[in-house]
Amino acid sequence: MGEQIIFEKRVSEEELSQLMKEITFRGLYDKHGKPLNPYKNATFSLVTVHPPEYPTSSPQLMHNLRPQPLFSAQPTIYKTQTDMLAKVDDFLKTIGTRIHTLKFEGIKYDWKGRGVFHVLPPLVERHRYPLKNGKLDLKKVLERFKGTYVKDAKGNLHHVAKRYLRDFYIDKESKIPFLD
Repeated sequence: MGEQIIFEKRVSEEELSQLMKEITFRGLYDKHGKPLNPYKNATFSLVTVHPPEYPTSSPQLMHNLRPQPLFSAQPTIYKTQTDMLAKVDDFLKTIGTRIHTLKFEGIKYDWKGRGVFHVLPPLVERHRYPLKNGKLDLKKVLERFKGTYVKDAKGNLHHVAKRYLRDFYIDKESKIPFLD
């Protein structure tokens, strides 16, 4: 017998929204070293994505009857991920649903030997980048990171809103005195 996936429960829209608001950043912290919740104040909505009309076109996201281009930060999906998703989709068929038909809900399942997971509809994050004279406005980007810190190899916190990180340890012994 191969890998076993066991259904645990359906996750409602309300519970899913709450779980997403509790997601923590990996590697970004507040001034006390506690992980940040990037979606704490986010709003969520169900939208439709239309595939590109031509090979050189972008897919379109339809929200409130207005099309918007959709750009992917990582357009390549690797074979291991597609194989995993195919197995999860096969499992979902056994409970009468499919990955591509999930609405604003999640499915909690136990993949024996791997752990307990949730499968969700695809998530699209909306970002706006401030521009100045056609270039990224670094000063405004840094303002968005006010109160956000990274830890170096010794656990020292460094404020990301400051453009330059000083005395940043890359391991327990070696430090970079000045990091842009």
